[in-house]
Amino acid sequence: MNFSFGGKGIDTSSKFCKPITNAVEKKKSKKEIEEEKQKLKLEKLKVVEKWAKSYLESYLNENNSDTNDNNNSTSKKKSLWDGYDIAMVQEIKCFIPGCAPIEVCIVFSKEGSTSKTGKIFKPVIDCSEDDVKEFITNFCNSTDRKS
Repeated sequence: MNFSFGGKGIDTSSKFCKPITNAVEKKKSKKEIEEEKQKLKLEKLKVVEKWAKSYLESYLNENNSDTNDNNNSTSKKKSLWDGYDIAMVQEIKCFIPGCAPIEVCIVFSKEGSTSKTGKIFKPVIDCSEDDVKEFITNFCNSTDRKS
């Protein structure tokens, strides 16, 4: 059967286009999938560590402020966290009953002092910037008030 449109014809005989084949994706092995997960976890650990360092610095800037005493002179009020830095951020498994099965440990260290460790009770891949900010603020505030 032929159709004509203004002198140009379309041949509709039994010719068909070749069917489009689906591209076959190479399936990843369990090892490759696990390696990708580990890579993502390491990248996220670095990001969480960067956030933690940033929010600790912000906390110290806000809490090492000038205060006026009775003699109207200005003195520095120091936070107990002055001089501390984030030494390590690590995801660990916890086997204590009632504890989160996987959690993020953040280690604070200061030369000449013992290190302090706090935890965010979720896997690192689920940690948001707000989680880290809230943790740093709450953890540092809770120990600063003890002085």
